[in-house]
Amino acid sequence: MADSPDYLVCAVLPAGGCGERTGMKTPKQYCQVLSRPLVAYTLQAFERVPWIKHIVITIHNDYKDLLLDVISTHNLKKIHIVGAGPTRHRSIWEGIKSLGKVCPVPEVVIIHDAVRPFVESDILWKIVEAARECGAAGAIRPLVSTILAVDGDGFLDHSLDRSKYRASEMPQAFQYNIIKTAYEKCTDYDFDYGTECLHLAQRYGGAKVRLIDGPDSLWKVTLKKDLAAAEDTIKDWKKNVVLVNCPEKIQSEITTYGAMGPSSANHYIIFHTIYNQQSILQMSKDFLNNYAGTAVVTTVLHVVTTCQLGPEDLDYFKVQACIQRLQENVADDVCVALLFDMTDSPKKLIELLLTLVRSQNPILGGQIYTILADS
Repeated sequence: MADSPDYLVCAVLPAGGCGERTGMKTPKQYCQVLSRPLVAYTLQAFERVPWIKHIVITIHNDYKDLLLDVISTHNLKKIHIVGAGPTRHRSIWEGIKSLGKVCPVPEVVIIHDAVRPFVESDILWKIVEAARECGAAGAIRPLVSTILAVDGDGFLDHSLDRSKYRASEMPQAFQYNIIKTAYEKCTDYDFDYGTECLHLAQRYGGAKVRLIDGPDSLWKVTLKKDLAAAEDTIKDWKKNVVLVNCPEKIQSEITTYGAMGPSSANHYIIFHTIYNQQSILQMSKDFLNNYAGTAVVTTVLHVVTTCQLGPEDLDYFKVQACIQRLQENVADDVCVALLFDMTDSPKKLIELLLTLVRSQNPILGGQIYTILADS
């Protein structure tokens, strides 16, 4: 996992686009993907990074109520809503200008598209550190197709050597003073037709821009078909379940839904044969330290499987203190819960576990669940 920086980092997410290329009436960032707006996944990805302290999202007022509902539903605490401008650069500039008003002025600002939901903390950390050192940094990917130059009559003029060029991606990061100065010096042409923030930082802010190879997960939802691809990707997330010390009768049922190894896990279900607070806390810490940096962790469930323990044997206040300490080890939007299984049959337990995993809803976390045997 990345270390925590000793300087303030904030993010600006432009989300004012109208989504013309999708051919849909609803802008793509607000289209439903598995029962929630696409933008919700991007906001959650940034909310989970503990060292990003504030997130500014620029939107048009027509979608403010929808976004407020997303913030409330997913218990997002870092989000600040700012009005978008008529173009991409004007929207980003509105977000940058808001820094210092809605939150303290940061040392480093991350800029990221709201329609790139699959960003991970590792690439964010690399780009932020490079920006702090050099002034600006951004993710790049190899070009897939050869680039052709076309003459005025529609004929081939020349082709570019693909090995010398890269595709610019997001995220990008900047020293606050550099990106602020760059936008202050922008021309109207830059504001209305420009698309590349790194170019502005280099041209108007004097930054030496560091380019960093990014993972293939940084792709942008642009066309209608991309929404289907995003849905498939998120479904794969939901299948990434790691079972720790799991009884065989339960494992055989849950693996039907796609249990995987810890290197790509998003959901951890850790089983305990006895209730021991220190053991539970230590195991949670160990697994998160070892594996949480490689994927977006959304669920951490601790299951105590003991039929001989009755509800009267549990000290509510001590158990509640345990669950609070477990929650402190993860981001606010991770669903953490403690389950006590008092049954001989795994049916009820499996149903509850799968409900918590599928929902990816932090509101269901921070809870103690007791599964009682049928009377």
